[in-house]
Formats: sequence, C-alpha cells, structure tokens
Amino acid sequence: MQINYKEPMRPKGKSPWIALNGEEIADSQLIMERLGPKYGKNFSTHLSPDEKVIARSMRIMAEDHFL
Repeated sequence: MQINYKEPMRPKGKSPWIALNGEEIADSQLIMERLGPKYGKNFSTHLSPDEKVIARSMRIMAEDHFL
C-alpha cells in the first residue's frame, strides 16, 4: 500500500484513495470493501442497523461535501 500526501485527490477526484498492488482505489467504501476481506476485518459488526445507516450517511457527507 502506498501513501501519497502530495496528491490528495485521485480517481473520481476523491480522497481518500490507496494504491494496492498497483491498482488505485478511491472512495472509502471501496477501500474498506477491498481491505476488509484481505485482512479478515469487518468494520461494522459492532454497529446496530440504525448505526450502520448513520455511519454510511456521515461517510458519504464527509467524502462528497467537505473538501
């Protein structure tokens, strides 16, 4: 995995993004979907269904509306 602080925006014009095995992945949801299974992690098992909805909406709001 590569961390690049000089170019904060990447594919889709989004941040955060990672480069994993030469593939650039933007959007925190896609990053979590890729890294979770790779490292045996489920990031939301401790959340109730209502908390999952709130967490998703907060993530989307932060990614798409705060630059």
